[in-house]
This record gives sequence, structure tokens and C-alpha cells, in this order.
Amino acid sequence: MARRDLNQYSTRRSNHEVMLRGAFTNPAVANLLPGTRKGPGAHTHTADRTRVLPVHEAAPTYRDAGYDLVVVAGRNYGAGSSRDWAAKAQALLGVRAVVAESYERIHRSNLIGMGVLPLEFPEGDSASAHAFTGAEELSFEGLGQLSVGTNRVVLHLHGDSPATAELRLRIHSRQELGYLRHGGILPYVVRRSLQGP
Repeated sequence: MARRDLNQYSTRRSNHEVMLRGAFTNPAVANLLPGTRKGPGAHTHTADRTRVLPVHEAAPTYRDAGYDLVVVAGRNYGAGSSRDWAAKAQALLGVRAVVAESYERIHRSNLIGMGVLPLEFPEGDSASAHAFTGAEELSFEGLGQLSVGTNRVVLHLHGDSPATAELRLRIHSRQELGYLRHGGILPYVVRRSLQGP
């Protein structure tokens, strides 16, 4: 197939392998992770930190090593077309939470539908205020007792420079709460169906 025939990702939405490759390739996205490739499209370290690969190639190394993934992002995260696949691809890559300054409204709902936590920095705080290197492990305090409304969550960075950050998780309805508790819409529906009438 000629390069000119590839057109755009949204025309290949029925092919999950194509869509996984397209999840973090927007040329407008700046990759700020230290020690990785600069330029269009996101690259990251493999789990053993021996290589820098495109996100869709590096993500399985974390799954194989037993790690869940967290995306740390900026403002208006998820803006653009094909928002349903933007959330699906992250879940399929092993992303369990996104920490951002703000979210595009529909993308935030789609993340919840896929069981991905849309965590937010409070006003005035951002990723650039913290020393994220990609080498630290992250843990979250406050996810055990979620409720409808604004939930306080504390992010702990474990590594050479331990730190904490205050976050919030907004849950707008009992339906959203149910999706998050079950890990997304599909497990929620399956479990409800198995319970019977």
C-alpha cells in the first residue's frame, strides 16, 4: 500500500492494531519525558529502561512486568476526533489512570467508560511542577472509598526524590461510579447480566 493511501487513523477504526499505534502519534503533542525522543508522537522507556520505543511498543513490556500505566498530561486532555478510540486505546495499552490539568468533556466520560481514572491537578498545579522522570513508581491514596462528587486523591511519587501531589477525581453520577468500580462499561454490563433480573 502506498503511503498516500493510508489517509487518516479514523478511517481505520475497525482495526484495533492500527488504532493502538495511533493513540499517541498526534504531531501537536509534545513529549516531555526526559531521556526520550523529542518530536511528534510519544515515545517512552521500556519497563527495564534499556530502550526507548513508541508507546504502543513499550506498553506491553510494562504489562509483562506486572505494572499498570499512568499517563501524566497537560490541559484539555483528549481534545480532538475519534474520542471513543482515544479512551479504548489507552485501556488496551494498560493505562489505568490519567493525571491531567483538565479534560475534554466527552473524553473524560469515555475514559470512565473504559475504567480509566481521569484524575486532575487542582487549579494552579500541573505536571511541570513535579519531577516526573518516568523512572519513579506511582501510588494513589483515596481510591478505596469513592463516591459521587469530587473525591480527594493523593498521588505519591516513589523514587530518588519522593513527593506527593493533591489530585481530585470528579464522579458525576452513580452510573460513572459503577463503571469505575467494575473496571469499565463492559465488565459492568457482564456482571449485571450474570446477576439476572
